[in-house]
Amino acid sequence: MHQYEITVITRDETNAGVANLIQELKGHITAERALGRRQFTYPMHKETAGYYTALRFTLEPDQLEILDRRLRLMNELLRYLIVTAPATSMITADLKIEGLQEAKDLEQPEQATAKTPTPESEANTREREQKLQEQLDKLLANDQDQIKAQ
Repeated sequence: MHQYEITVITRDETNAGVANLIQELKGHITAERALGRRQFTYPMHKETAGYYTALRFTLEPDQLEILDRRLRLMNELLRYLIVTAPATSMITADLKIEGLQEAKDLEQPEQATAKTPTPESEANTREREQKLQEQLDKLLANDQDQIKAQ
């Protein structure tokens, strides 16, 4: 089985049965992410905006053509695009966002009771800076690994 990603644009917030169709073809959904409603640059099928949904799934390559054929027949879809899953995708982007959120949480200073710095507060500051640097190094190492894999 190969990994693919599909982005669909629909009139309403559902993924228009795309997930069910993939499962009918013996595929497995590994991730789903609603990207929200967005305005179009130009109207598509008399619509000026649509709901974007991204799905990551595994499917046998011979089933991909069947999936494509059946998606073309679905009137609920305004547009869709199927690509082979890249190394950097919505899943790795989510992990980066979580890592950045952890770094921001560490960055927030604790409420200090005294305004003058004490040796303990300076030690806490150094510890926070060290944790932030470790988080940054971890994120950069992941990016470098993904670039090398491509």
